[in-house]
Amino acid sequence: MVHISGLLFMYYCISDPFDISTEVLQGDVLAPFLFIIVVDYLLNKSTHEIDSGIVTHQRQSRRHPAKVLNDLDFTDDIALLKSTLPRAQVQLTRIAVAAEDVGLIISIPKTEYMTSNCDPDPTLQVYGSPTMCQTSNTWDPWWHLAQVT
Repeated sequence: MVHISGLLFMYYCISDPFDISTEVLQGDVLAPFLFIIVVDYLLNKSTHEIDSGIVTHQRQSRRHPAKVLNDLDFTDDIALLKSTLPRAQVQLTRIAVAAEDVGLIISIPKTEYMTSNCDPDPTLQVYGSPTMCQTSNTWDPWWHLAQVT
């Protein structure tokens, strides 16, 4: 929020000073852009200097390190990509802590996870509350559509 003091000059008279405050409001055209910048900062901060994600290209040499995909983002939806549930829990906790540092919280009812080729227990938790595990059958139509196109 920005606080500015202003004066009004009218009919050769100057008014008393008054406060003007501005902030980014929901519906503001700048809000989505600022939100994406903050989310990108949170994801970079939470994955900095840790070995996590899915390796897309193996390490070739010291000058060509492995390429790792940690997350996929689209507007306010984020998919974290981890190889094990414990790594996913660590990453989710790190993001929650980073979000709190800038005044954001993760919505527990909207947080879901899906596993592939592993047991979904224990459930992932945010702020000590369990999150919803989606079965792979939920995404079968999407996977089929992705293979056709």
